[in-house]
Amino acid sequence: MDKDLTVRLRKLGLRFCSIGDYLFSGRMGYGSRERERLAERMKPELSFVLPNVPSDAEIDFGRFDYLDNSKLQEWEQRVEAITREIWEDETYQKVLQAYNANDQEVISQLMPLIFDFYDKLKRPRVLYHGVTPRRTSIGDFLLDFDDEKPPVEEYITPDEYIDRMLRIQDEGLIPSLGEHQNTDENLRPVFTVVKHEDTYGLLFFELNPLEQGYAVFVGTDNEHLIYAPKLKVPMRLCLKSMWYVETDRIDGAVNINDDRQQLMDYRNNLENRLRERGVSFTLVEPR
Repeated sequence: MDKDLTVRLRKLGLRFCSIGDYLFSGRMGYGSRERERLAERMKPELSFVLPNVPSDAEIDFGRFDYLDNSKLQEWEQRVEAITREIWEDETYQKVLQAYNANDQEVISQLMPLIFDFYDKLKRPRVLYHGVTPRRTSIGDFLLDFDDEKPPVEEYITPDEYIDRMLRIQDEGLIPSLGEHQNTDENLRPVFTVVKHEDTYGLLFFELNPLEQGYAVFVGTDNEHLIYAPKLKVPMRLCLKSMWYVETDRIDGAVNINDDRQQLMDYRNNLENRLRERGVSFTLVEPR
């Protein structure tokens, strides 16, 4: 399987589907009917690998031999041009300028004109953001992580994990990568959740961004989105208790039955190193 080709196809399919995420795409000539007609033209040429465009972007990895690379390149350029045209929208450009300047007042007012949200947080509330102890930061815009949930044996060391969390506390959270709604290469939010049980990893942060003047939008699956080049707010470091592991409550761990003992050992070593290093943290039990 050609990994580069897989990435290109995945990005093309998802980018095409994401055109409909922009609330103003219809008035620019790319409403649902126009996208359906465009998809009908695309299907005969790319249907071997993108069978259900525009409803999703599943790839038939066994049919690459039928793919005409020139046609793929042609559609990449066409969809790229549409995306660039959408980004030239006046309101989008105002939001982009506000995002780059971290102007939360403008973001709060105009972001709902770009993407569709369930709501905007009106009262401060505690939110959570977990960090998985993977070796490197992986993923690209609109592309699934190849190894979002690595086995325990591939985790970074407890000290490296602690160092990463302390650096984030000091420097702030960078926007989330990977496949998400309400995001593109230019406007990437930090994703948070309302229950700490839904956080990835063993260490997570407790934060209250609205209280610090950040606009907070409610997205799908009750995720809460904060649009900022870097989210720098007070964050309390939290460690999941052993009860999380014993009750299979570690979201982000794979093959929990096979990795359970390794995960328990890793978690205990992590807590010991936090205490030995004098790092302030809160031990949290699942509810």
